[in-house]
Amino acid sequence: MGARYAGGPGGQQGGGGERPAHEKAGQPMILTRKPCGGQGDGVPRPEAPMIPRGASRLAGRWQQGRRPGYPEAEVTCTRALADMHRNRRLPRRGVGMRAALFLALVVPSAAGAVGPPERPPNIFIFLADDQILKSNGCYGASPSHTPHVDQLAREGMLFTNCYAPSAICSPNRAALLSGMYPLRNGCHANHSGFYDGIKSLPNYMRELGYRCCIVDKDGIQKPSDCYAWERRIEKSGEHVAGADTPSQDRHRVPRYEEIERFLTEQDDRPFVLFHACSLPHQPSLSRLPNGLEGYAASNATMDEQLGRDLALLEKHGLVDRTVVMFMNDNEAQSPLTKDFLYERSLRVPLVIRWPGRIGPGTVATATVSTMDVLPTLMEIAGGATPPGIDGRSMLDVWQGKADRFRDEMFASVTGVIVSTGGRQETPYPMRSCRSGNYKYIRNINHEVPHFIRTSVRLPFEELYDLAADPEERANLAADPRFAAVKRELSDKVDAWMAYCRDEGIESELESLRRYPAKAQGDRR
Repeated sequence: MGARYAGGPGGQQGGGGERPAHEKAGQPMILTRKPCGGQGDGVPRPEAPMIPRGASRLAGRWQQGRRPGYPEAEVTCTRALADMHRNRRLPRRGVGMRAALFLALVVPSAAGAVGPPERPPNIFIFLADDQILKSNGCYGASPSHTPHVDQLAREGMLFTNCYAPSAICSPNRAALLSGMYPLRNGCHANHSGFYDGIKSLPNYMRELGYRCCIVDKDGIQKPSDCYAWERRIEKSGEHVAGADTPSQDRHRVPRYEEIERFLTEQDDRPFVLFHACSLPHQPSLSRLPNGLEGYAASNATMDEQLGRDLALLEKHGLVDRTVVMFMNDNEAQSPLTKDFLYERSLRVPLVIRWPGRIGPGTVATATVSTMDVLPTLMEIAGGATPPGIDGRSMLDVWQGKADRFRDEMFASVTGVIVSTGGRQETPYPMRSCRSGNYKYIRNINHEVPHFIRTSVRLPFEELYDLAADPEERANLAADPRFAAVKRELSDKVDAWMAYCRDEGIESELESLRRYPAKAQGDRR
């Protein structure tokens, strides 16, 4: 089979549309600073006409095709709104505005009257840090120290095949927020940041009428022109129980009073609350009063923080109006996980609760990416998938209309670390493709030791039959019986790297040049 990368615009794996401006033919990889325009390309856009809250959401549903359960009158109504939006004919204020809305939303069509537009749901994302997938009870841990994660799984949907596109903190958080591969959004080195002009979740969701807040850890550690949250809630000065040494200073109690204030503000807009916890990342906690210590103590404390957030939603009557997502950035703290491209490095938990839309105790086996979160949330909010991103809306999977989603998964690791403290300047680019039951890994700078596990020497190529060898112990790359499989997946990696404008070692050196040692703006 010939090489064909389906991950780019218009392909099965990607979101479609044009490349971002910095990737168009003939332009250099290093960007010049440009203002953050309406589509992330530095081009100013005309102000959109005022549309009643929820109307753009319905219009978006009509543009994507009528969905079961939506009456024909609603389709007629949203078609009119979409046409007015497109042609800029919707009056801005006063009697004209009210009259236009009355005609579009209230006057019944031949199919019957239409009620008021539905308010988009709130979004709450809780992101664990370096968690072991199987340390969640709902993913097999016994005994379980994650009762709140387990409860979410009983009340909603658990994904068994959710993958991150990298195996390091900052790149995975950047991919989640931007819907783009790290090598395309610029944040592929740990402790780095987006290219200028790259938009992400707080930009897109704000444009769709949401107020957006990040709590605790922000893994995007270098500034760029577009990356900004409307609200930040930093950690408190109080350490969590078990964080009693200087090395455990990062583990602090969230400012729950500030979180509650954000949830209850007098603001008509729905919210996105993104709580990025610092646990169970190392160093692990000391012994707790309940007897837990080490990783188990850290994992239980992470779950307790999730529980405190969920209790605030319940306290203020927000449960039925809020989509809740539990995720992790990448697995760590077990051999050959973080900083490697094996399955246990990349597979992460994804648990979703959406009352009235997702049935309790549902299990989704479709293969999805964390890059698919952003376009899914945008569809829920009434928007369309932005052009040039790699994620696709998985709403049909959420709603039980699809049990298959992605056929191939690509991933990367960048070895250099660009922070001033703990800086690592030896390139160690790793790339992988999983297709069907086979996994191919290319360790480009394999002649030097691994950049973190210096006692480990990896071969240039690795190939695994995941059906026969799920632990990836038997490397088949040199087995002539699998030469055709290796060649096919190697060609796919070549095509994917070309799509990402990825030059391997040179791409890592470019990150070091973008962020020289002792650079200003390091928010570690």
